[in-house]
Amino acid sequence: MLDVNGDGHLSREEFALLWRQFWISNDPAEPGNWLCGRIPAQAVSDG
Repeated sequence: MLDVNGDGHLSREEFALLWRQFWISNDPAEPGNWLCGRIPAQAVSDG
């Protein structure tokens, strides 16, 4: 899921994209929001 091109490794470019998503995305489905693990369902529903 985090490995965008499926080669089994995170490139610098992939990691940079994920890191940006983690910090600026409001979309819980964005792969970058999985960097620190799954978001608890309660946290998503509470807003």
